[in-house]
Amino acid sequence: MVKRKFITKYTSLSGVISSKKNLTHVWFESALEKDFALLLEYHPTVNRYTEQPVTIEYMVNDKVRVYTPDFLVHFKDPDQKPWLCEIKYRDDFSMNFKKYKAKFKAAVQFCKEQGWEFKLISENNIRTPLLENLKFLNRYEKEYVDQNCYDLILNRVNDLGSTTPREVLVSISDANPSIHAKCVYALWYALRISKVGCDYSKPLTLETELWKQ
Repeated sequence: MVKRKFITKYTSLSGVISSKKNLTHVWFESALEKDFALLLEYHPTVNRYTEQPVTIEYMVNDKVRVYTPDFLVHFKDPDQKPWLCEIKYRDDFSMNFKKYKAKFKAAVQFCKEQGWEFKLISENNIRTPLLENLKFLNRYEKEYVDQNCYDLILNRVNDLGSTTPREVLVSISDANPSIHAKCVYALWYALRISKVGCDYSKPLTLETELWKQ
């Protein structure tokens, strides 16, 4: 028998993020889960995701146990199977795998029945340059963007073609130094919402290659 049983452990590392992709709030119970949710929120192939989506019952020594994985991820590509994900630090996986083996085996079997894939996700998969870029860009909010500077940024990137943040900002500052700070904010915001494109998997610097989306 499988049922969803939402569990919330109130710790110093638990909390919620506001999810535009899910149009609701998403709970996390560790800093690593929070980082994973941020990746899902901005990943272009992810359609939606759910925290603690199901509770799986399994047997150990003739006793019923229950296991609630961390996230279920649905993708935009209909041919991509959903991922049922367990989020843990690599050392935890390594040191306690024997303890987790039975529930992970039950999750694999359950996923086969559902047409899903079971994934073990560690900090090696999550804490990448992409995550650092998203954390940086996530600071830039629409309400603080100067619209004239934003329009100027988009037009300048379009005019320059393949360019860099440094080239864009220097070209604007040369014309009007007084708006430099506002244009810096507008540029990072444009990158956050993907109106200006770049390779988000590489560290974001003033020399990053940019293009108009």
